[in-house]
Amino acid sequence: MLEARQASPESPSTVAKAVDKSSGLRHADLTNSLSYDPDTGIFRWISPTARSNARPGDVAGGLSRCGYLRIKLFGHTYKAHRLAFFYMTGRWPSEQIDHINLCRTDNRWSNLREATVGQNQANRPTRNRLGIKGVHFEHRNTNRPWVAIHHSSDKSYKYVGSFATPEEAHVAYSKIAGELYGEFAKV
Repeated sequence: MLEARQASPESPSTVAKAVDKSSGLRHADLTNSLSYDPDTGIFRWISPTARSNARPGDVAGGLSRCGYLRIKLFGHTYKAHRLAFFYMTGRWPSEQIDHINLCRTDNRWSNLREATVGQNQANRPTRNRLGIKGVHFEHRNTNRPWVAIHHSSDKSYKYVGSFATPEEAHVAYSKIAGELYGEFAKV
């Protein structure tokens, strides 16, 4: 879990990443324009940008087609969870930000954590019809038709084994996922 404190953007450890390279957004510009409540995850305008119809105190941002909250600031659009990380730490995340409870609009500080691509994908819900992650039915194997497979972020997979019941296959998948991803494993 990330430490819930705001770092000074001028400290030596954060100077290198205190500016978004693509847009030039500085930490001071962010904190002068928006306030962030870590308990609710809500950003509010302090001083809206020139093209905005917002007033000070209004909730900032809107919902993207993918279900994430986005905020337009100085002509660039940012995902609110990435801004929350930058606001709280004074540096941009090195890779991705994971929503622990899988709710893309829940940007409370306690629900956000920095993650690699693989860790973030490990914390995804199942998409199969069974509702059991990592398990599928293989009709050609009549004795042990339930197969557990672990898919990696690099599109490769690892065969875990064949089992008589979906529950046995899920236990085997859960063990592998737990070893590989620890707290990020959503099983």
